Amino acid sequence: MRDRQKGPLSHFWHVFDTWVGARRDSGYRWEGAIEDDTGIRVALHIRTSLVPAFIGRIKKDHPYDVPCILAFTVDDANPDYVAWVERGAREAA
Repeated sequence: MRDRQKGPLSHFWHVFDTWVGARRDSGYRWEGAIEDDTGIRVALHIRTSLVPAFIGRIKKDHPYDVPCILAFTVDDANPDYVAWVERGAREAA
């Protein structure tokens, strides 16, 4: 595993698991114009109690005025994976 002190997400030390997707094209309407851009989708697996702090930090550091930040709970999943994430989240706390 990577050292927690390295990499672009190092200030998110409460993150237990991170998924960084491939660069993708993005099209959206912004201030009346159609914009073409590229971006990377990132998924951060964190405890629900930390979501407000993460949203604040991402909004502060993100280059977009209105970054897409979505938080949701998982209703069903592989029980082994859920147990692994829960153990890791307790250790990161």
